[in-house]
Amino acid sequence: MDHLDSRMLYFGFIAYWIIWAKMTLTFNRKRYLITQILFGLIWGICTGQLFLVIWNFCGIFGWPLWGRWILGYILISAYMGLWQDLYWDVYVVPEHDTPISLKHKVWTSHVPNMTFSLTYLALYDNQIIFILLQTLSLTGASIFLRFPPFWEKEDVTAPRTAPGLFGLPHAAGYIEED
Repeated sequence: MDHLDSRMLYFGFIAYWIIWAKMTLTFNRKRYLITQILFGLIWGICTGQLFLVIWNFCGIFGWPLWGRWILGYILISAYMGLWQDLYWDVYVVPEHDTPISLKHKVWTSHVPNMTFSLTYLALYDNQIIFILLQTLSLTGASIFLRFPPFWEKEDVTAPRTAPGLFGLPHAAGYIEED
């Protein structure tokens, strides 16, 4: 692995294992480290491959690399923004954000991660490293979110929602009651 690869891994680690983790609410959920690691690995590998499908789709137009990068970035960002906001953070994961952390995580973790990892993919065409970067990030997210296993019996704080796009519920973030 060359220096750029290791710097990219270091960035993904900082973005998700430190910055993202510090802004994440856990509501004292139990840590199930093995299942959280396994879930994060599967989540990251699948997400990375989905992004590669979008990236490879963008390559069919024969555009210059910068055009492919822009289209790929727009499509991946639109997909992830809608998926996260309207489904994943509403129906899958427990509450883990505040209205402020929802915004900050986008600009301190998600956008830089996609910008750097997609640029790396465009420049070096190393799809394995790209998947590894997504897997590293989402494994950290799973661990620090304390993603509960399906057998968890204790109450898990459900996400707070508000009407969003077309009136659909979207993740709104936890607001502490007075």
